[in-house]
Amino acid sequence: MLSIKACRHSLGKYAKDLDDSEIEAIRDLMYQLAFVMVEDYLNKCSKVVPITAERNTNEKRRFFEVIRRP
Repeated sequence: MLSIKACRHSLGKYAKDLDDSEIEAIRDLMYQLAFVMVEDYLNKCSKVVPITAERNTNEKRRFFEVIRRP
């Protein structure tokens, strides 16, 4: 977890007028947001069917057949 000092540095000019408790609250919200985004991404990835080597080879073959046609 980032320190208050590191968060203050990352926020730059936005952190000038904020005290440590406000910086800590922003840091916690950012971690919560990141967690939700990663969970959403992982849930979407688990529904994707991976491409097998055989399927990939067949798709390449079809692709090159289409290119060769006049």
